[in-house]
Amino acid sequence: MRATNGFAVWIRLRGRIIGCCMALALMLTAAVAPSTAGAAEPKVNETYLALGDSLAFGYSLQLYHEGEVAGFEDPEMFENGYPNQLLKKLKAAAVKLGNNVRLVNDGCPGETTSGTIGTNASLLGTLNAALKESQEENGLPPVSGSSPCPYQAGWNAFKKVGIGGPLHHPYSGSQLEDAMETVRVSQNVEKKPVSSITLNIGANDELQTLGGVEAEAKAFVEGKLKKVGEAAVAAKLKKVAEEAIQAKINEQVYIKCSEKAFEKTGGNEPEFEEARQECLATEGKKLGEEYYAENQVKLEEEGKKAAEKYYGENKAKLEKEGKEAGEKYYGEHKFELGQEAEIFAGERVAEKAPALFAQINSNIAGILLALRDGGSLGLMGGKAINYNGKITFQGGYNPFGKVWVFAFEGVEFALANGGLEGPFAKESGRCGVHGATQKQEEEKNRRRVQRRSHPARVHVTRQETQRSRVHERARRLRCVHVVPAEKIQPGHPGR
Repeated sequence: MRATNGFAVWIRLRGRIIGCCMALALMLTAAVAPSTAGAAEPKVNETYLALGDSLAFGYSLQLYHEGEVAGFEDPEMFENGYPNQLLKKLKAAAVKLGNNVRLVNDGCPGETTSGTIGTNASLLGTLNAALKESQEENGLPPVSGSSPCPYQAGWNAFKKVGIGGPLHHPYSGSQLEDAMETVRVSQNVEKKPVSSITLNIGANDELQTLGGVEAEAKAFVEGKLKKVGEAAVAAKLKKVAEEAIQAKINEQVYIKCSEKAFEKTGGNEPEFEEARQECLATEGKKLGEEYYAENQVKLEEEGKKAAEKYYGENKAKLEKEGKEAGEKYYGEHKFELGQEAEIFAGERVAEKAPALFAQINSNIAGILLALRDGGSLGLMGGKAINYNGKITFQGGYNPFGKVWVFAFEGVEFALANGGLEGPFAKESGRCGVHGATQKQEEEKNRRRVQRRSHPARVHVTRQETQRSRVHERARRLRCVHVVPAEKIQPGHPGR
């Protein structure tokens, strides 16, 4: 399951921001051991504050599922993320100088930029007032907020394994509000000032947008299949109506020919029957057309009533036939429908991307402004203080980065751990190398399997422009993504 509580999909981009964020350079190395074995570490006098989503939290899908099986979710299970690795490096450097560093990890799996900010109206109003000129100059929307950290909220509400979980550093309110409070308390109360902040956020904003596109693409295909089913039912009812009309015409032609035969023979047999059959054979068509022309409106109304009566008496049967017609069409046109859905999804992503990135940029600017100038702006009821230390911001990265050297390794892992319906894989359609026709694609997939060396199902995207990367990832929405947790730090879906 995803901790954020599946046509699926999953883009992760980061927008650039203007101002005070620094480029991420987390070249994490093995921790340096203290130079003197057994020597006591200096007292902690600095704080490293980690902010962000599941990347900061250290979330692992595999560990989460192991916790479900064990019947508990302990945040200490998730202490292998980049903040823990960076802490080792910061601590080693600090200890050499007679100092020490602690980690306060506010990371929340599934968090968005708006959730990081929260719903505090005063906070939002102050940030937007301070950023209004910059927003207008750069074409950015106002900073937006939303309910914070569903991962923690779900756990607090239900205390049920499998619905969210506890955080490393639980907080009320939003992550930003807690960050400002941590900066204040660490400096003014605990005398362990925050000396470093890392921030990674924005990926789940993109996932939410992409999730909406996936739902639209699914509805697009289902709509086409529904129309196929409706057309099949309509064709059946049309046939019923036509048969009813034709039966009425045949009845009237039979009566008319009977009258003519009687006039000609006086009803004597076998002459009467012979005359009637001759009339039906030679004049029947003409008589039928004349009757239809004279009674068209009435006949069509009778046909409509016959169709409505048939539908009322056979509704379940007709709906079943319509569904089967849609399923048959899907089976015969799966490849074409996949292409249409990909084109549709790509177009929708391209439409939504500019507004999405603008909102992410605006929200990140708001987060950084609150951290840097919270005191000057009088945030948190005037209790906030300005933070002047280092902020390391993680820029764009690819969460679909290659996990395995060869594709078959990931597929084998997924099959051995729940299969394609299990927690480590998601199958939702065509994948890998695309062909112009289904036959070409099947041939390419066959060759790929034979080579056993194409990393098709776990993608690596080149560093491109934001728009190009969105199009590329939209094209890959419907692929298999294998996410073995122990090999994924950082970069797995489900933040």
